[in-house]
Amino acid sequence: MKQDFSKKTNEELLKNIKIARFLTGLLAGALIMLLVLNSIDKEKTIWQIIMMPLCLSPILILNISNIVAMKKEIKSRSL
Repeated sequence: MKQDFSKKTNEELLKNIKIARFLTGLLAGALIMLLVLNSIDKEKTIWQIIMMPLCLSPILILNISNIVAMKKEIKSRSL
C-alpha cells in the first residue's frame, strides 16, 4: 500500500520515519530471533522452522519500501 508522503507536514514525516525505522528494526530482530530459536528446537522439521519468519517477511519488505519512499520525500524537501 503506497502512501502519499507529499501531503504530510515536515514534522509528521520526520516522526513517521523515526517510528518506521524503529518498528522495522524490531520486526527484523524478532524474525531473526524466531528463526534462531526455532532452529534450536530439534523436534521441529525444517518446514516448521522457516514457516513463520517466511510468512512475516513481506511485512518487513513493505516497511523498508515505505522508509525508502519517506527518505526520498525528505531529500526532495531538503530537510
